[in-house]
Parts: sequence; structure tokens; C-alpha cells
Amino acid sequence: MAHFFVHLALMVAHAFVTVPKTHDGLEQLLAQAHAAVARHPEALAPRLRRAALYRQHEEWELAALDLQAAINISGADDPVVMLGQAELHLAQGRAAEAVPVLLQLLTKDNMSLVAHDRLGRGYAQLKQWPHCIEHLSAVVQQHPEPGPQHYIALSDAHRSAEDLEKAMDVLTRARGKFGPLLPLEDRLAELESRVGRHAKAIERITHVMDDAPRKEFWLARRADLREAAGQLPLAHIDRLRTLRLIDQQQIQNGQSEATERLRETLQDAIQKAQVPTDASHIELDLPSTQKGVGELGPQNPTE
Repeated sequence: MAHFFVHLALMVAHAFVTVPKTHDGLEQLLAQAHAAVARHPEALAPRLRRAALYRQHEEWELAALDLQAAINISGADDPVVMLGQAELHLAQGRAAEAVPVLLQLLTKDNMSLVAHDRLGRGYAQLKQWPHCIEHLSAVVQQHPEPGPQHYIALSDAHRSAEDLEKAMDVLTRARGKFGPLLPLEDRLAELESRVGRHAKAIERITHVMDDAPRKEFWLARRADLREAAGQLPLAHIDRLRTLRLIDQQQIQNGQSEATERLRETLQDAIQKAQVPTDASHIELDLPSTQKGVGELGPQNPTE
């Protein structure tokens, strides 16, 4: 029984370990991992921890060496070792090698949930959407407390399978459970736009923008939705206003890399846009972008 709980703890730690995705702090994390391995060379957990660090930073050969050491310690059929091998394959884009290992994990005690999750990822890499949807659906059904990310992954799989109505249905269920979270609203608006429900999509993003402390990204998002709806003058106006907001933010807070990329994208779109020559003058006559009555100009999403 003690052996079981040790392995369960290791599975949880390994499955949900999070380390920085950049190389910031890597030396310190690896130094700690090296010290742990040196102190306990025959222990499984330090090897898996270091393998996860190497994997996150794409040090494939070093990760594989630690996983081989883990096999020597605990055996190739140890569930947490199998999971480590499968995750290394997935990280390398070798889903065809990961899937058979993960299918074996489904039969292991207390591993089905994490196996379904990784199988969803693996089949997504292989673009086998029915299998992907099957396993991601199992995650939502079996997880004691599925989070927004689980619904989003399932919705994205339906979208990739070109079942946009089902993708929206999954997000709507998540919205009912978690409320109008920004990632849910953004994806719902995108899908509504793709199926031709442009007014609904524009209205949704307008509501998000009304409550957002930083409006420039959502205003740019609404411009894209308006362009997709054929509302080219209004899209042009939204982009001009976004540039104005970016300039105001730069004066107050300095420029960030994200807003600089957004500026470049907006300027490119404005240059390519086919809009009436008087659209820029119309923009100057519309209400202010400040909070209050008439915020951000026309609020009727169909105009």
C-alpha cells in the first residue's frame, strides 16, 4: 500500500509539474535537480523532475538519459516512467510513438485521466480528430473539477474537425460553469464570426471591451470581426482608435513588446484596407474612447 501511494504522489507531481518555458532561471532549477539526483541517485522522483526540466527546455538527449535511468531504477512498465517517455515523445512531435505508450497507461490504476489528456494531445498532433475528441471528452467527464482549459481544448478539437457548432456548444457549457472568462468570450466570438453570426460576435467583444482595463487589444479584435462582417469603414475606425490608445499608453506607461507588435499589425492592415477616403475624418467626429456614455463610438453591433 505504501508503494502505491508513493507512485500516486509521483504521478501527480510529474503530470502537473510546471517549470518556466523560457531559459530564465534554468541554471538554478537544474542546479537544484542535480543536487537532488546526487543526494539520492537511486530515487525515482529526482530523475523524473530533472527529465521534465530538460524536456521543457528541449534538451532531448539529456531528458532521455534521465528517463533511461528511471527505467533502470523502477522498470519500463512503471506508470510514471511510461508517462515521462510519452511526454518526451509528444514534446518532440513524435505522437506516433507516444500514443501506444499512452494507450497502455489507460489500463494502469489511477492513470486513466492523465492518459486521456495526453492522448488527446497526441491525436491532435496526428490530426486524428475523432480520437482526439473522444479522449478530451473523457477528461471533461472524468475530471473531478474540470477547468476552463479542459473545455477550451475540447472545443479547439471540434473546431479543427470543422464542427463549429459543437465547438461553440462546448464553450457555451464552460461559460455557464465559469462565467464570461476572456478566453471563452474571445473564442466564442471567433466561432460566431466564422459561422456568419457577425452581430453577435461584435456585440460579445464590445461587452468584453467595456469592462477591460486595457481596451486596445479588444478594440483591435473588434476591428478584425468588423472586417470579417464586411463593415470596412467601422473596422478602419476601430484600428485608428486602437493606434490612438496605444499612443496614449506609451506616453503614460512606456511601450511593451506586445503593443509594438499590435501597432505594426494595425498599420499594415490600415495600409491594405479598401475603405472610403473620408473614414479617417468620420472617426474624429465620433464619441470619445473614454469610459462613459458613447464609449468607443457606435455600440450597435450591426451598424
